[in-house]
Parts: sequence; structure tokens; C-alpha cells
Amino acid sequence: MLKHECFQGVEFEDEQISVADGLLTVKPGFQWRSFSMGFHAPLVFFGLARMGVIDKVFVYGQPWTIEHSLLRAVLLQYSRTFGVDRARIDAIYAQGLLDAKVPLRGLWSALARWFGPRGA
Repeated sequence: MLKHECFQGVEFEDEQISVADGLLTVKPGFQWRSFSMGFHAPLVFFGLARMGVIDKVFVYGQPWTIEHSLLRAVLLQYSRTFGVDRARIDAIYAQGLLDAKVPLRGLWSALARWFGPRGA
């Protein structure tokens, strides 16, 4: 479950997500892949990450981008439903990385903006 101000006053539910009381719940059927997830295989290859499911905390104790990437993916897919445009989604993602003190957050934001999935 994720809480964000963009979900305030929104009541929504479908097969993939539900939003109530400002909380987003992502259901098991939600399919997504973030830009950072694409880096997992090379990180494993070079010995910088463990094999298996990516953890919310990077191997060396640094915050990872999974939670923020998931929020970004949901907002992109449901941008019309929530009335949020691409620029606002990018700003929400960047602020989330800043709040979590993710290292290289400017780089992550730029890469997600340039190469990440586009909205619906």
C-alpha cells in the first residue's frame, strides 16, 4: 500500500489496483517493469546485486527505487483516471526519490523520464 496526496478524495477499484482514503493498493495481477529493474541483470552479472527478486533496499544498504517506480507505473497507466499529467508524474517520482534519499536520484529521474514507459 502506498499513500500519496494525488490519491486524496479518489475512490477507484479495478482488477489491478484500488484507491480509497488516499491509499493505493496494488493487486497481485498488476504487471509493470521499471527502468531500474532493467539494471538488475547487469548488476547481478558484475556482482553488485544478488540474484532473485529485487529488494526495496539495495544490497549495500542504499535505498532502491522500487516503491517509487511502482507508484510512477500506476500513475502513468491511470493518468486519465487520476487526472495527473506526465510532468506531474515525473515530479512525484523525483520528489519520492529525494524524500527516500536514493543515491543518484537526479540520474534515476532523468533516465525514467527519457527511457521509461509512457503513459496511457
